[in-house]
Amino acid sequence: MFTWVLVTAVLEATAVSSDASGSSWSRLWGGGRREAVLSANGEAELLNATSAEALHDKPECAEACDDYQQGVDKTSTAVCIDMYRTCAPAGCGEGLCLQRFMDECDSHCSEWADATKESLNVCQDNTNMYKCSGQTSCPSGTSRCKQKPIETCTLFCEGYEFSGTHTVSMDSEFVCQNLDGNNVNMGVCLPMPCSVYTHNSANYDSSKPCKQDYPSCANKCAAGSDTPNATSTCFDEFAGTCHNRLNCEADGLVRCMPTNIQQDLSNVDSDTSNLGDWQVGNLVEKTGKEAPKWSPGMTQTEWRNEQQRVRIAALRRSQQKGGKMIRRDG
Repeated sequence: MFTWVLVTAVLEATAVSSDASGSSWSRLWGGGRREAVLSANGEAELLNATSAEALHDKPECAEACDDYQQGVDKTSTAVCIDMYRTCAPAGCGEGLCLQRFMDECDSHCSEWADATKESLNVCQDNTNMYKCSGQTSCPSGTSRCKQKPIETCTLFCEGYEFSGTHTVSMDSEFVCQNLDGNNVNMGVCLPMPCSVYTHNSANYDSSKPCKQDYPSCANKCAAGSDTPNATSTCFDEFAGTCHNRLNCEADGLVRCMPTNIQQDLSNVDSDTSNLGDWQVGNLVEKTGKEAPKWSPGMTQTEWRNEQQRVRIAALRRSQQKGGKMIRRDG
């Protein structure tokens, strides 16, 4: 049984404690008086240190974190960072430092080598900025930066195009979406990478990578449906049933977001106050507080197009504010 003794100690910036096995740890806090608990094996735990005290005179980390472990993340103010730029709450040998971040990349990555969409920092090609890699030391011709997050697509995909052997469909998780309001192909989804030169297609102008989004299903899944096991489902708009498939299109189904609300197609009006949260809540947040309007007898395709109309209207407003006029009809 260990005997714990409460002591008051002054921990200097260079103080080091060793346990019975000879291993050591560097100080985790700046200089100043702290109450500590010392165990029989030499471990120390700091007590009663406020955040302000603990971070007093802490240096900024020499480098930005590339990876997180043991509960720290991008919201953590102070971290321990090791030679591999992995950050943790303790055990790095040099003590806590104030977390720093790379400047955000100038453009979205859409082709990765030794990196992924989730990589925090990347080496971005200075010329072909869609190319990003994950080397520890960035090679010549690249710049280290914080990867731009890939967000949900602004619009539902208005059709799909292919490039050589690269294809996308309603079942693709990530796509390049054309958001040029002066282009007849606005909203069309394309395969990555998002590069005019790689694909030799002007459709990639004003495109960016995004995670494909789907409209709400018109009604809840009918009897005989699979229990939805994901955020989207393959919907049979004729039978009203939902099915778990990797590929909806191959089975003649459409992909949509499942709902628990049954919309009575024979007894509804166009008053949006009668719409359920499943129709309004998520879309209101994304589309500038305009709700799609249900009409009696709407098919899934018509309901999808009404939801898209609202999104296009919101995009039009935002691009007009930014000085870019959208000419396409909603």
